[in-house]
Amino acid sequence: MKILYSIAMAIYAVASISHAASFDCSKTRTLVEETICSNTELSALDDRMAEEYQMARGQTSDDYFAPIEKAQKAWLKVRNKCQDLACLKRAYKKRIIAIPKSYSWQ
Repeated sequence: MKILYSIAMAIYAVASISHAASFDCSKTRTLVEETICSNTELSALDDRMAEEYQMARGQTSDDYFAPIEKAQKAWLKVRNKCQDLACLKRAYKKRIIAIPKSYSWQ
């Protein structure tokens, strides 16, 4: 029974790591990144945030994008302080809303 459980857990771990994210899940460096890669909803939120960020990049000049990039780096530091799923979900949902607001006034 322990062997079956171990095999099932190994399969789950591999399947979890294969979730899409805006970064390479095979090279996670933090617990937050591991959590994102192992959670379908967080991975989807990460993908959505990355799409919003790329849209901002494509729709703004370098001068206007610099503050967006700076805000993104600051947001990552805040995100990395999260200790649970609820915090991560809130952080992503807020950022997904904030990115378009940072350049839509142009």
